[in-house]
Amino acid sequence: LSIRRQRQMCIRDRLSTETREDGFQWHRYGDFNDQAEMHGFGVVIWGYTNAMIVKSMGEFKHSKLNGFAAKQVSGTTEAGAVWYVRIGEHVEGELNGAGAWTNGVTSLSVGYWEEGKLNGKGYGDYANVAENSESYAGTYLAGKRQGSFTVRRRAQLGGGTGEFTEIYDNGKLIDDCLLYTSPSPRDQRGSR
Repeated sequence: LSIRRQRQMCIRDRLSTETREDGFQWHRYGDFNDQAEMHGFGVVIWGYTNAMIVKSMGEFKHSKLNGFAAKQVSGTTEAGAVWYVRIGEHVEGELNGAGAWTNGVTSLSVGYWEEGKLNGKGYGDYANVAENSESYAGTYLAGKRQGSFTVRRRAQLGGGTGEFTEIYDNGKLIDDCLLYTSPSPRDQRGSR
């Protein structure tokens, strides 16, 4: 093999590891180009020895996710610190196509994404121990609810449910209509 081809093969399958004095580690496994960028299939793992996580995995182009991939990003919710997970088609590191997002605690969204925002049909679920939970489906435009959404709310205590149609314009609720509740007032009346 030519020296250039041997160099390309050596660069393609690679492990890159960085360890800081405080014990934090960053490992990159996979295919790299000759600029030492992840380019092809790869996995990024980081954290401390006793708490390593897969940060991202999938197809990379110039060290950004491009193709089907999964990615975790740290964040916070009312429940505290969480890892947001994004899985699906990525372009330039952002969800772009069919995909899903969750914070792993209270929320998830599934649908079609453009530039990291829901854009098109979407489904989601939100749960909070202190409040009602809800499932919803509708259309998003640039990450904002647009038009008619079907929303089903569930009481955390008592087991009641209600289904609504909510109408949105550019993410703002402009109208809603209760379709049904369960148990209904009729269900709650005793027999005569």
